[in-house]
This record gives sequence, C-alpha cells and structure tokens, in this order.
Amino acid sequence: MKVYKIIILLLQFEINIIAQQYEVKLNSITNNDTVLSIAIQIKSDSKVESLLGNATIRFSYDQNKLIFPDQSIIGKDYNFICVNSKHYLCSVTKPSSNTISVNIYYRQDNPVIITEEFSEIARIKFKKKYKDANYKFDHFNAEIFSPNDSKPWNVVVNSE
Repeated sequence: MKVYKIIILLLQFEINIIAQQYEVKLNSITNNDTVLSIAIQIKSDSKVESLLGNATIRFSYDQNKLIFPDQSIIGKDYNFICVNSKHYLCSVTKPSSNTISVNIYYRQDNPVIITEEFSEIARIKFKKKYKDANYKFDHFNAEIFSPNDSKPWNVVVNSE
C-alpha cells in the first residue's frame, strides 16, 4: 500500500511541474521612424491554467539605436496590461544603461490566470535614434513564479 502512495505522489509532482511551463515573447507593435513599441506576452504551455505570481522579465537593447529613459514614467514609457490592479505592484526599471527589467510583485488575492492563449503583460516604448534603425531583441530572460511556489517556472523565451 505504501508503494502506491509514493507513486501517486510522484505523479502529482510531475503533473505540477508540467503545468508550470510557459512561454514569454516580445512582439513589435509599433515600428516607425521615431518609435519602437513592444508587447511582452505570456502563455501557458499546458491545458492546465497557471496563476501568475512574482515575475521579472529582463532584456537588453542596443543603446546606439534605441533610447529608454533612466527614470521611466508609467503611461508614457510603459504600461501594464493584464496585471494592472491592486493585486500586483508593477514597475519598469533600468538596472544598467542598456537593460530593462519588467518587475511584477504579487501582493494578494485574485492572481492573473495564464492560459494557452498569449496574454499581454506590458508594453514598452523606445525612441529611435535613427529613422532606419530596425531592431530585434535577440536576447532576454524571464523568471516567473506561481503565487504558491518559491521555485521559478520553466521558461521558453522568443522574440518575433
């Protein structure tokens, strides 16, 4: 009988790990002569819905082509979309001259549900230094936690 309990616990643990895989991507939404705006999106890679807890999505950019202010302003330089509520404390910071960090801190109650469809988390607006400066984010990382778990989820990142 004890052997069955161990197997069931192992199966439950494996299911929880699989349920907490997700994909984060950066999509260009405006790319004209003066502005490059991107949407940060997330989806679960599982049919099981996941709850969004604390998150950090950090990426670097070429400061010779793009400008983001050291002291950014919500509503002007960035906006949060699905986590814009009293249940989350959100900010965008610039930890170094060419790095942006999107910070999401889960406070309490009603976490955002992440499904198999992409949900937009935030929008970031850059000014371009040159009209013809086409830009693609080649490298970024994400670390996202469930509200009830201290381990980060498995992450797949891409940019389009």
